[in-house]
Amino acid sequence: SGIVAGGGWFWFTHPNKGLDPRTADAVPSPVAPAPEAAPEPASPSAAGTQATGVVPLPTPPTGNLQRTLDRETSALPCSFIYGNVAPGGEVLIQGLTGLSESSQIETAATVRRALSVASPVKSLNWNVGYVDGPYCAVLSALRSVVLDPGTFSWQAKTMDVRAGSQLTIALSPAPAVLFVDRFMPNGSVAHLRREAIPGLNSPRANAPQTIDVTVAARGELIVATGLSQAVTLPARPGGSEDSAAYLADLRGTIERAQHSGVIISGRIVFVAGGSS
Repeated sequence: SGIVAGGGWFWFTHPNKGLDPRTADAVPSPVAPAPEAAPEPASPSAAGTQATGVVPLPTPPTGNLQRTLDRETSALPCSFIYGNVAPGGEVLIQGLTGLSESSQIETAATVRRALSVASPVKSLNWNVGYVDGPYCAVLSALRSVVLDPGTFSWQAKTMDVRAGSQLTIALSPAPAVLFVDRFMPNGSVAHLRREAIPGLNSPRANAPQTIDVTVAARGELIVATGLSQAVTLPARPGGSEDSAAYLADLRGTIERAQHSGVIISGRIVFVAGGSS
């Protein structure tokens, strides 16, 4: 379900006061002015403004709104939430969260109030998917390091797919290094792919890299991370391992890549439907 709200401010003109009738006789008769050219008729839009006294709302500065939005969404618990401010003041918030529906309603209202302090908000569309599982640490850890929109390109969403189905994930730009992880409801993580991607100097280097992942069960969280330059990846055990131990490794890898100016792209997909 979405939450949509809107608002704005209007300013009204006030009529000018006339002369005091008690002093009207003391005012000397003015000399008749020379004939003036008839004024041009007002345009319909101008006439409407004069008639209603409403001054159109100026376009809000999106820079202040975007900075406030980034600050508010990065601080939300158990969430990987991000947003975008359109030039007209429309705000779209997307991502994944483990917060309950009532908490999401309260959170959306809190974010809107914070944005309204920075600048008027025309509308706020809350398009956030719910994650049912022990993934708060995963979402919060990734969101805490994925902050710079110039360095990172991430998306997070839910998908209704059945176990055994093929899930295609696209990363752009095509990464030099790719790792794909499957976080599972029992608190473990399986490393599906950890490899270098050849052919970055080919004509297809700027094309998106597509990854096919076979869905194992409902309720799993799949995270695909791509780095634009080759980096040394710490060795991980084969099979699966405890996700808490791996998250520290994943965060460290992303932070080191960020400090080196590497472009980091990622996709987070929660498998919300289908049978297990």
